[in-house]
Amino acid sequence: MDPKLEFVMPQRLWLLLAVVALAASYIALQARRSRYAVRFTNLALLDRVAPKRPGWRRHLPALLLLIALTGMVGAFAQPARMTRVPRERATIIVAIDTSLSMQATDVDPSRLVAAQAAANEFVDKLPARLNVGLVTFNGIAKVAVPPTQNRDELHAAIDQLRLGERTAIGEAIYASLDAIGVDTSDPGAGGDGTGDDPADDPADDDPVPARIVLMSDGSTTVGRPDAQDRKSVV
Repeated sequence: MDPKLEFVMPQRLWLLLAVVALAASYIALQARRSRYAVRFTNLALLDRVAPKRPGWRRHLPALLLLIALTGMVGAFAQPARMTRVPRERATIIVAIDTSLSMQATDVDPSRLVAAQAAANEFVDKLPARLNVGLVTFNGIAKVAVPPTQNRDELHAAIDQLRLGERTAIGEAIYASLDAIGVDTSDPGAGGDGTGDDPADDPADDDPVPARIVLMSDGSTTVGRPDAQDRKSVV
C-alpha cells in the first residue's frame, strides 16, 4: 500500500481560502476592466492609447503568484508521508536477583556489585537495535525497565538496585515472560511478544525472538517452584 500524505497542522490549510479570495478578486478586477474598455466607443483611439499585450501572458504573473502562495500554505501545514517501517522485535530480558544474600562479600566487592557490573557490561555489548528490559526480584519480581533501546535508562536502573528478603526465581521468569509479551496465563501458549493486536501487523503473528538472562546466587524460596518454571519456559 502506498504511503498516505498527511498534514501535521491541517488547520493551517484554511489559509487556502485567502488564496481563493485573492484569485476571485483578481478575476473580478479583470472583469471590471473589460466592462470599462467596452465603454470606450472609439476603438481606433483605444488601440493607439492601450498597449498591445498577448491576452494570456498578462495573467501569467498573477497565476504564478497564486501557485506560489498555495505552495507556501501547503508547506506551512507541514505535510508528512506516513510509512510503515519494520520494527525490531528481538528482545532480551536481564533478570537480577536482589535478595539479601547478594550483599555477601565472597565476591569482591560484593555479589550485587559484581552482578551490576556484569549486567552493565552485557548490555553495552548488545547491538543497539535490540530491545532490552530489566527485571529485579527478591521476594517479589517486578519489571524495572520494560524492553527498550534506551541504554542509559537501563544502566541507571541497574545501578540503583535495592535488596530485599527471600528469592522468587519463578516469579522473575514469569515477570520476564510478561515483559516480552508471552501469555503466561497458559504455560503452553506463546505470545506475539509485543502486547499489540496481531491484526495490526501481519509480522506479529510470528513468535518474538527473545531470551531471558537470569543472574542469581541461590534458589527459589518463595513463589512458584523451579520445576514449574523450567517447564513453563521450555
